[in-house]
Amino acid sequence: MFDSSKKDEMLNLLVLKTKELGRRPSFTEVREDQNMPDPNDYAYHFRSFTDAREIAWRGYESSTRKGTLAIKKSIKPIKVTKKPG
Repeated sequence: MFDSSKKDEMLNLLVLKTKELGRRPSFTEVREDQNMPDPNDYAYHFRSFTDAREIAWRGYESSTRKGTLAIKKSIKPIKVTKKPG
């Protein structure tokens, strides 16, 4: 069965990594980050790591304009709360 919570969690992590870097993360940067899923795992839910990275980038760009992190999806928006400090 399809686990949308896993997909949401993976995308949220990729958005946070994008925010941390201020740009699209590379395949190697994600692979070397022990807190991130393997970039190849993104293909199962998003067709490819590149596609997932572009979705995360759009969510990051949108957040910089609005001041919040949110990703628009076909099902529902994903919101990531910012940690204080």
